[in-house]
Amino acid sequence: MLGLVAMFVASTLGAAGQTNTLEAQFQAANQLVAQGKFAEGAEAYAKLPVGNRTSMALEYNRGLAHARSGELGRAQAHLLRAERLAPRNAAVQAALSQVSAKLPAQANNTFSGPLEWTDRLTLNEWGGLALLGVWAWGVLLLLGRWRPALSAPLRGYTIGVGCLAVIITGLTIAAWVRRAHLPDALVLRPDTVVRVSPLEEARPAFSLAEGARVRSSEAPNGWLLVEEPSTRRFGWVKADAIARLPLL
Repeated sequence: MLGLVAMFVASTLGAAGQTNTLEAQFQAANQLVAQGKFAEGAEAYAKLPVGNRTSMALEYNRGLAHARSGELGRAQAHLLRAERLAPRNAAVQAALSQVSAKLPAQANNTFSGPLEWTDRLTLNEWGGLALLGVWAWGVLLLLGRWRPALSAPLRGYTIGVGCLAVIITGLTIAAWVRRAHLPDALVLRPDTVVRVSPLEEARPAFSLAEGARVRSSEAPNGWLLVEEPSTRRFGWVKADAIARLPLL
């Protein structure tokens, strides 16, 4: 028993120590940016041992560091990730607008539509609302079954909440479908060459502007198959020239 307690305490202290180290590294990267060392700050953010985890603050700071060091494509990628995590954050929206204004007109990153307003919530928030609506509907149904005398007085509420739950669930699915069909990758460098096959010696097919949004899929040997949404042109680019954007 004492051994288990000791293991638990050791793991807890280890996790706390790792958190403190990560916080110190994050603050050190912030300090580099504050001193005007934007490229060094961006590199320090990239070296943070966060694995596949991220946060709005980290993506926002990385975006600002890349923007101030002139890497607009990388800045756009990180700011879009920050927007996915915090779509109503005013600072993220302002930074994204500033970077977008500096990108070439060919980047054309506007993807509007009748469901564009659903982007104001994250997919997790939509899912939470749908779950809450279904849960409330279920509670009202159970109350009517449990206490038949309440069935008639609650009928209107039950129907109303049920309809609301169905609508919110439908909007959640629609929001997911919209985002799943948006271009899932972004070009990091100016005039990125797209080739007719995944080979260095293959002839160029066309080029993409820095910050352009494209659809992508995996290809062998460090290549990605990309498609330009507006023209439907497609070809292969090296994976390090593209940043893929997570759905969530």
